[in-house]
Amino acid sequence: QAAFYLQDKMEFKDVVVNLGLRWDYLDPKSDYVESKRDLTETRVIEKAEKKVHFSPRIGFGYPVTDRAVFHFAYGQFTQNPDYSYFYRGLNITRSTSVPNIADHFIVGNPNLKPERSTVYELGGKLKIAEDFAGDVTLYYKDIYDYVSTIYFANATPQDYFTFINEDYANARGLEITLEKRFSNFFSGRLAYTYSRAEGNSSSEFTHYNEYINQSVLQEIPPKKTITMEWDQPHTLNFVLDVRQPKN
Repeated sequence: QAAFYLQDKMEFKDVVVNLGLRWDYLDPKSDYVESKRDLTETRVIEKAEKKVHFSPRIGFGYPVTDRAVFHFAYGQFTQNPDYSYFYRGLNITRSTSVPNIADHFIVGNPNLKPERSTVYELGGKLKIAEDFAGDVTLYYKDIYDYVSTIYFANATPQDYFTFINEDYANARGLEITLEKRFSNFFSGRLAYTYSRAEGNSSSEFTHYNEYINQSVLQEIPPKKTITMEWDQPHTLNFVLDVRQPKN
C-alpha cells in the first residue's frame, strides 16, 4: 500500500481556505477465484485488482463578526479492510485443489475494495469573553462499500461464506466545545459530542450470524436500519493545563 497527499492553506482578507488531495494505492498481490461457486481444479483464477483512489478535501473559515467565525469542511476518505479479510483461510495457488475451508467457514476475498466515506462538517466559533470561546459543529458521514459477508450455497465442492463490499452506514452528530486560553494559572478545553451511527449491519459478521441463526433456530431477522457496533452516542473530553508563572 502507498499514499501521497498535497495540502495548502490560503489566507485572504475575509476567508481562510484549506485545500487537500490524497492519493491511495492498494495492491493485494494475490489470486482469487472468479467463479464463486466453483472451487475445484477447473475454477477460474484471476489476479486481484489494484485499487487507486483520489480523495479531495476542502475547508474554509469565514469571520462573520470580530467575535464569530463560520467554518465548513468537506472531504472524501478511504479505509482499507483488515488484511485478514483478504487472506483468511485462503490457499488458492494453482497447485491446490480447493481453499482450506470447513463447513460454513468464512473465506477471505483478496479483491475487496477499500471502504469509502464522504464527510461534511458545518459549525461556528464564538468569542464568549476575553479568555473564553465556544464552538458548535454539526457533522455527517456516509460510508460506502462497507465490508460484509455473503453465503454461497450449492458451491462445489462445499458451501462457504466470503467477504464482499455490500453494506452502507452513516454517522451524524453534534459537538459542543468550550475553550479557555491561559490566564489565572490555567487553560482548558471541554468538549461534548452526541452522535448516532446506523447502517445495514452492525458489523462485518452480521449476515454470517443471521444465516447461522436462521439455519439453526429458524429465525429470519427483519431488514431494517440498525445501530452500528461501534456507535458511541455520548462522548465527553476535557483537558486542563495548570502552570505557575516562572516555574
